[in-house]
Amino acid sequence: MLNEEVLLVLYKKGDLAIILLSAITSIPYASITKIQWCLCCEAGYLPVNFLAYVDKNRLDFQLKYKAYYSEQERKKNLKRKKKRPFNTGL
Repeated sequence: MLNEEVLLVLYKKGDLAIILLSAITSIPYASITKIQWCLCCEAGYLPVNFLAYVDKNRLDFQLKYKAYYSEQERKKNLKRKKKRPFNTGL
């Protein structure tokens, strides 16, 4: 759920893409940025102040994001997730 402050901001296409992507899949923000993000959630599933970070480091984040999804770390994370048993919450 988006809060009022988030809805009152004008976003760039890349910001909207990150918001939508974070709602669809889990993004390992710390693995990509090499920064620990403690507080959640600013816009849906984004860590607090993450969009401000992206705004100030747009190209750097874009390069790190693309690199992460083409490297071995992501493949390891995907394998770990596949090995976890499905949790129904019952």
